[in-house]
Amino acid sequence: MALSRSSLFVCLINSRSCMLNLASTIIVICSVGVALPVYSTFKGIERKDEDEQQKWLMYWAAYGTFSIAEAFADKFLTWFPMYYHLKFAFLVWLQLPSTDGARQLYENYLSPFLLRCQAKADQLRATTHAKFDQLRAITQAKVDQLRALTLRPFLLTCQAKIDQLRAIET
Repeated sequence: MALSRSSLFVCLINSRSCMLNLASTIIVICSVGVALPVYSTFKGIERKDEDEQQKWLMYWAAYGTFSIAEAFADKFLTWFPMYYHLKFAFLVWLQLPSTDGARQLYENYLSPFLLRCQAKADQLRATTHAKFDQLRAITQAKVDQLRALTLRPFLLTCQAKIDQLRAIET
């Protein structure tokens, strides 16, 4: 069964409008979930308001936890209808003073979980930092070798060009 031109046109318009809605929803989510909290965090830091700083630290802890969970579940979650709308609602819930969602999530779930896992997390953190230091040292050594290999011929070429120019001048 072939689609008529008008049916094909309607399908095309509907699919484009869905993509536009998705794109605009993602922009709104980034604005509400990241840009607004970044600015609010900045204001709390600049005013040296410890309550505001604590509020936004709890938000970032909740947001980071959500982002980690979302990274693992993203392939499944995006198939749910209205997923991005629910994500938007969740991010608003985290921030609203009337719900204080980030504080609820932090105090009731995240903090108790991290306190139970603190020793293992500290060990993992120390191991990760040590591995990063090793990687930095290896990378720095390779960069230094590469610099020596490329810089010396470059400088020799530059010196040869300078010598050629001087020979032409005389």
